[in-house]
Amino acid sequence: MSEIQRKLDEIIKKYSENNQDDSYFGKSLISDIKLDSVSLMEVIAEIEDKFDFSFGLDENLIELLDNYDRLLEYIYKRIGESRW
Repeated sequence: MSEIQRKLDEIIKKYSENNQDDSYFGKSLISDIKLDSVSLMEVIAEIEDKFDFSFGLDENLIELLDNYDRLLEYIYKRIGESRW
């Protein structure tokens, strides 16, 4: 597991009611992990803080937050690192 993935998992676990999941791959933060709107905003703010970037106003946040894999890939691209 990469450091980026570990940090993202820690953020999600912090706001998840069911924080026992070992892996979030293939899961939706909205429908599978069941983060509410306040938790989603806190996740976004913490991602911006931990990874030192801001989501743009033109970003489709619902699409990113609906898929863990897509969100993780987006973070890799934003900070300029390769996932592999």
